[in-house]
Amino acid sequence: MQTAIGDCADARHNMTLGRSLRWVRAQVMDRTGFNRRARAKLDGSRAAILMYHRVLSAHTAAREAAAPGMYVTPETFRQHLES
Repeated sequence: MQTAIGDCADARHNMTLGRSLRWVRAQVMDRTGFNRRARAKLDGSRAAILMYHRVLSAHTAAREAAAPGMYVTPETFRQHLES
């Protein structure tokens, strides 16, 4: 039987493992060209659904200690919409 401290440590480990696996998946998809091919299929005949947690200025993100990957800057958001 684990203690509350053990449960907390396990949860942190699983969260770190999950984050690491998502990072690896993103790298593989980018480096194999999967992302490029998927973007090439967006020929204007289909809608792309973009999902964002938050759009924050770098200053606000730093002030609020926003987690990397949980927000984009207004400049990045604009680039995504224009591409």
